[in-house]
Amino acid sequence: MSERTPVSRYAIWLGLALTLGATVWTSINEPEADVAAARPKVSKLGKPATAIKPERQVFASGSRGEEAADNDELDIRKLSQRTSDEPIPNLFNLEMPEPPESAQAQEAPPVPQTPALPFIYAGKLVNNGQLTVFLSKGALNYTVREGDVIGKWQVKRIEPPQMIMSYRPLNTEVPMMIGDIN
Repeated sequence: MSERTPVSRYAIWLGLALTLGATVWTSINEPEADVAAARPKVSKLGKPATAIKPERQVFASGSRGEEAADNDELDIRKLSQRTSDEPIPNLFNLEMPEPPESAQAQEAPPVPQTPALPFIYAGKLVNNGQLTVFLSKGALNYTVREGDVIGKWQVKRIEPPQMIMSYRPLNTEVPMMIGDIN
């Protein structure tokens, strides 16, 4: 890229100032009548005012074919508020009917489910052919063998690569991966 010389910078600023001055001078000297005459009249519907046929216009009085005012504006005095004996519906009321409850849902209580294992596998040890597994639960550490009970959980079987634990209240079994013996 080439750098511009100070002369070309001043030329650009001078051109900008002249353009701005010409714009201001034109807006000050231009008569307002010419601007209004140049804009086409637009109806309330966004169409040119000449496109609306007089026989299709309906005014507040209800008669068809009345001539509009000379300036094509709506006469607010002719408008009246709608009077009706019908109540106005609430458009934002979301009255959703409640689904009917089935007979099974009313009779059957929710089936209790086995919770996830609260223990994290920390390691295992083989001592004289007997497996010992190390578990942790938060800040507590446990050393378990087959048949041991920890709260509501019991160690059923230790068969690498998994250990089977039983949730005693529901008598369900949950496997825990402990890996193979090295």
